[in-house]
Amino acid sequence: MQQVLVILIVTVCAGWLGWQAFRYVRPKPGAKGCAGGCCAGEEKPAAAAANASATAGGRTMMISSDDLRARIAARKN
Repeated sequence: MQQVLVILIVTVCAGWLGWQAFRYVRPKPGAKGCAGGCCAGEEKPAAAAANASATAGGRTMMISSDDLRARIAARKN
């Protein structure tokens, strides 16, 4: 009886891990079929292109620490 319980628990755990792996690996809706931009020949839909251009302008710009110090000093004056 103990062996049956162990086999059942191991089978359930393996099934659960398999399901989690499937959910992680399966293609997401609207995602490209290949990583790294290898599907460059495909055209983007108009909504996706508009969304990409809107997010490109809202990116955070990295500045050096010297520039940051100069900006903080300018605000204090």
